[in-house]
Amino acid sequence: MKYKISIIISVALLLSFLTTYATDSYYYKVNKAFEVFGEFFREITTNYVIDVDPEYLMNKGIEGMLADLDPYTVYMSKEETDDIDIITNGKYTGFGITVAERDSMIAIVDIMDGFSAQRTGLRIGDRIYSINSENMVNKTPADLRKYSRGKIGESVKMRILRGKMSDTINLDLAREEIKLKNVTCAKIIDDQYGYIKIERFARKTAAEVRTALYKFKRQIELRGVIIDLRDNPGGLLEASVEVAEIFLPVNSLIVTTRGRANGYGNVREYNSVIEPMMPEIPLAVLINGGSASASEVLAGCFQDLDRAVVLGETSYGKGLVQTVVSLPHDNSLKITTARYYTPSGRCIQKYEYHDREKQQIVKADSIVFLTRAGREVVEALGIIPDSVIKAEVNPKILNEITSSGVLFDFASDYCTGIDSLEEDFVVNKVILSIFHKYLLSADFIDITEIGNNLSKLREISSDGDYSEETRNDIKLIGEQFKKDEISQIKKHGVKLSKLLDYEISRRFFSHKTMMERIIRTDGLVKTASELLGDRKYKTILSINQKSVLDVDND
Repeated sequence: MKYKISIIISVALLLSFLTTYATDSYYYKVNKAFEVFGEFFREITTNYVIDVDPEYLMNKGIEGMLADLDPYTVYMSKEETDDIDIITNGKYTGFGITVAERDSMIAIVDIMDGFSAQRTGLRIGDRIYSINSENMVNKTPADLRKYSRGKIGESVKMRILRGKMSDTINLDLAREEIKLKNVTCAKIIDDQYGYIKIERFARKTAAEVRTALYKFKRQIELRGVIIDLRDNPGGLLEASVEVAEIFLPVNSLIVTTRGRANGYGNVREYNSVIEPMMPEIPLAVLINGGSASASEVLAGCFQDLDRAVVLGETSYGKGLVQTVVSLPHDNSLKITTARYYTPSGRCIQKYEYHDREKQQIVKADSIVFLTRAGREVVEALGIIPDSVIKAEVNPKILNEITSSGVLFDFASDYCTGIDSLEEDFVVNKVILSIFHKYLLSADFIDITEIGNNLSKLREISSDGDYSEETRNDIKLIGEQFKKDEISQIKKHGVKLSKLLDYEISRRFFSHKTMMERIIRTDGLVKTASELLGDRKYKTILSINQKSVLDVDND
């Protein structure tokens, strides 16, 4: 009852405020909406035939209000707000693991280097059976929070199931302050280029980039830098600006944000204000469809100022700025308050552009802007690379193997009795053969798209209206499809071997080692390093040059 009274009082106060300051038709509409909503809420909670949970009703109302807005404006609980704090601050309390739900259990899907989970021998693929004697079967990853969050230094007793082992393994895991690495790989390539993988933009990202560059300079005569932003979802805008400042002259415009006047998102320009560390060194920036937000700000800035060649695939296209606003009872609203605009004036947001004069939606690719050197770039499509280099695409059947979890489960089972791997480990024909048999025993084909469709046909034909002949035909078709899909899998043995190699290796090797193994065979990194030492680098950045290196990375 107190909760209901509090809501009604809050609405009344807000109505009073809006009535006082309603000076035009827009605020009159706001005032009217609150008046109707308050009365509506009061009637439902007071007079509906049965009691309705006010909090449930409020949440549903909020969901309805946000449904037609952009997907980034969301109402968040305290736990969700804490997750944002973890990303922006770059630290949290835990064991150094990433988990997911797998077959009604909490499975370990990733382990961070140097923390409790790795030191005690926990392995990717392990499933948590119990913690401090509490059974964790049928629990969700959210249920793990009460054990992973808490006083640093305290331990929990964890029993885990590993692969095909019949008994559990007992481990003591200590809570630690987990510091997220924003730069997850910094490596010298071809004895002359620096490669930096930026995983996210948080408060210490720029400092980590500077540290990597200082190390490179101490070891070699640096001739170029590759910044890898692939699959980087963004983070803090300020962190992206700080990274840009490392390479741009003082007073360079980096990004502009524009929102409503007198709101959280009023116009603001971000310019470089410190002396750059490397203002002239050749730069290559790698992006793909997973590069978003602050990543696109950095790539778009370098592109517009002709400071770097951007390689890879078109970015995600998230050009909206969010502000987190505190709400009562430890809740929050993450609300879109502005848009990002690169130095040339283009908006990053994909397919969302309104003509500033006509106030109508216009065709995205007709909005052309110019870089500092006069190169044409377009708005509302994300960041299109200077040189589009498509990533290697796996056949559909291999994607199904990965997404179904069969590959993950096989690697966990295969590694059960193995203590370590040789550094030069590669998947051979013997392991491939074992995997093919595993697919058959796991009835993998039944969970593919074709398998699901055949199951529906079998279910339909089981009705008495269908003949035995029809059911036999469906069975024969299923057997033939099974042979064909196994044949397809065998045909793509080289690509399958790479997938298996990665899944098995990451159960034994550190993140750093895995990244170095991947980079050695990364075609886009190879192309970038070759470009930095080639005169094509300057050609791409000169006026009216388009996609000099449009190639497939197969």
